[in-house]
Amino acid sequence: MPEACVAAISGNLGLDPSVSVEPGGIYTFNLQLKAGTTDGACGAQFQMTEAGMGAFGGTLPAAFDIVDAVNGEKFLGSTLPAHIPRGAALGIGISLQNTGNTTWTPEGGYALSVLDDPCSVLGGANRIEMQAGAVAAPGEPTQFLAYIQAPDVVESCAVRLQLVEDVEGAFGAAFEISTEIVEARNSAGDWEVYQ
Repeated sequence: MPEACVAAISGNLGLDPSVSVEPGGIYTFNLQLKAGTTDGACGAQFQMTEAGMGAFGGTLPAAFDIVDAVNGEKFLGSTLPAHIPRGAALGIGISLQNTGNTTWTPEGGYALSVLDDPCSVLGGANRIEMQAGAVAAPGEPTQFLAYIQAPDVVESCAVRLQLVEDVEGAFGAAFEISTEIVEARNSAGDWEVYQ
């Protein structure tokens, strides 16, 4: 076995003490594997044991491959409106799909990096963090939440973003979300006209 497999699994997997498995019943054991640093095909053998009685039944082989971690993403869209009244504040969602083979979590250092925000609608923030408890497994979508403060002038505003992971850095293509800052409905700049 390659070095990657040496400490992939250790110890016993215990049956949940609150569970009773009837004859012919099915129980799923859950475990986490810790991969080593070398790519390669790995294997493990499992066998049931009973305390004080020893092993019983046949062995169950399991095979898995250790591969390089690959971060990938696809921008799905945002809830940023096409037009925002000047001076307005609102929360938006930015949705991305995990197209790699890693799992994104806040603890893993995954975030959106703010590459350019010339209108400062994000208030000078340089990152949009994942929400606490969020998890995006490979193939799954996730949503980053941000708060927008529209400037007090009518203008076009675009924000360039890119996903980052603290150890590996930026990955995937940079993308843009944009809006037009407009006059609020029923507003007037000069009340003297109406008097």
